Amino acid sequence: MIDKLKKDLITTVKVSSSTDYELMQRVIKDGFGAHGKSKWINQTIENFLLKPNFPELVDLATVMDEQDKTISIRLSPDLNLKIEQAVLMIRKEFPMIEGVRSNIIRASILQELLR
Repeated sequence: MIDKLKKDLITTVKVSSSTDYELMQRVIKDGFGAHGKSKWINQTIENFLLKPNFPELVDLATVMDEQDKTISIRLSPDLNLKIEQAVLMIRKEFPMIEGVRSNIIRASILQELLR
């Protein structure tokens, strides 16, 4: 049981094709290489969850355009726990939001791409 808690979690999230393209361009530009997408996204989510207004940004991500591309991400156990805690916080503030985990990941990616 303890070993399961220490393993990375592979999850998927849907994004638009244009976001996926911009994401890969940014990952490479930031020096993570073509296979560094998960590491870049993990770092991006960590930084995003430090923003005091991240719940509002997640709420805004619910109205994203067409999400036609599925991407796989490997999340560290520590980050997975932080995301679960963030989900609870967001559900208290915005109880009607569905797919909160995915919206957290999408919002963090979008915020980083806009930066």
